[in-house]
Amino acid sequence: MSVSIETLEEQLNSLQPQERQQALDALLELVKAGDIVLPEPGNTVNLHCHTTFSFNGYGYSPAYLAWKARREGLRVAGVVDFDVLDAVDEFLAAANRVGLRACAGIETRVFVQPFETREINSPGEPGVAYQMGTGFVSGDVPDKELLAELKDIAQKRNRMVLSRVNPYLAPVTLDYENEVLPLTPGGNATERHLCMAFDAKAREVFPDDGARAAFWGEKLGQAAADIKSLLDDAPTLQGLLRAKTMKAGGPPRLRQGIRSRFPRPGPVQRLHPQRRRHPHVRVARRTQ
Repeated sequence: MSVSIETLEEQLNSLQPQERQQALDALLELVKAGDIVLPEPGNTVNLHCHTTFSFNGYGYSPAYLAWKARREGLRVAGVVDFDVLDAVDEFLAAANRVGLRACAGIETRVFVQPFETREINSPGEPGVAYQMGTGFVSGDVPDKELLAELKDIAQKRNRMVLSRVNPYLAPVTLDYENEVLPLTPGGNATERHLCMAFDAKAREVFPDDGARAAFWGEKLGQAAADIKSLLDDAPTLQGLLRAKTMKAGGPPRLRQGIRSRFPRPGPVQRLHPQRRRHPHVRVARRTQ
């Protein structure tokens, strides 16, 4: 075996689609040769996996998620990305090749005006709700303009957030085009990408752990000693950064007017092709 299984699985998460395809081809050849034995599907189901086309904390691509789910014996797996359907075709094709039952969908956040003072299912964001649609068989949907609009709204919202957070976190500041967008293969950055980029930039500006802990402690309202224990725990530190600077729990001046930058629920429901043929179809809102 010239290339190890571990290396091929790493290549499945490449940002280059051709490399992902080649890695999956090679892994399936190893299955065919008996060098990899895939288990019988069990009873585990996971229908809410985000890919690198929105944000995955482990950097998992659509093809990798299909492969990992099949290799771990899941019975069914599904992907859902924020504001795009970019992963749908790759994931469903890979799932078909590895013998995995699969589904694919989209998730977005919408602003529900009648409930603007109530927290729905987006913690700390009154009036904002997560809305989902699933059962897409292709990323090629009839209403391409609406799909493009969802992505555009999200990107404009991110830029607004960054324009406010940058001065607050100076001297740790970001360039959206050069330091945020390259973190995602389809140019669909999220708030979590902003946090990842801020974390990386702080390591450059403050290479000393003590200085970096003091910086984050001051900006996030935490004791430096507590922050220091999180410096190597990226998911927790980045989650705290998001909560304190980008969510409703952060400084009011940073969040003012952000809710108006979310789409409304009605138009999002039209995106699902089944909605056009069957008006009774409902696109679910995520519950806690």
